[in-house]
Amino acid sequence: MDTFEILVGNVRSLLEERGWSEAELARQSGVSQKTVNNIVSNRDKSASTKISTVESIAKGFGVTTAQLLTEDVALASSNQHNLAEEVGEVIQCFLSATLEGRQTIKRIARHEAKFQKPSNQ
Repeated sequence: MDTFEILVGNVRSLLEERGWSEAELARQSGVSQKTVNNIVSNRDKSASTKISTVESIAKGFGVTTAQLLTEDVALASSNQHNLAEEVGEVIQCFLSATLEGRQTIKRIARHEAKFQKPSNQ
């Protein structure tokens, strides 16, 4: 499989994984919807081979350019994507909590962080 075919497959997989339309990817990445469509439909290799286009699409998905050009990127990016969702949920909980609730959340976070530090620190 050549690099362009890997790119096409990964873009399709990530769109499906995220439940995004081509229009949403265009919005997230700043790449035109026509260019996104050309990549997804495996039509215009010249538009997608520009490194700036690939970098923008990778940034839109929240993955590295290397991940986007590597087979099985959907698996490589899913942990990153899930972490971002979890952090977003925690922030929403924190923002909607009372002052006492926020103090409790901070206390729990500090307690959990103690157990996550590498043993050499």
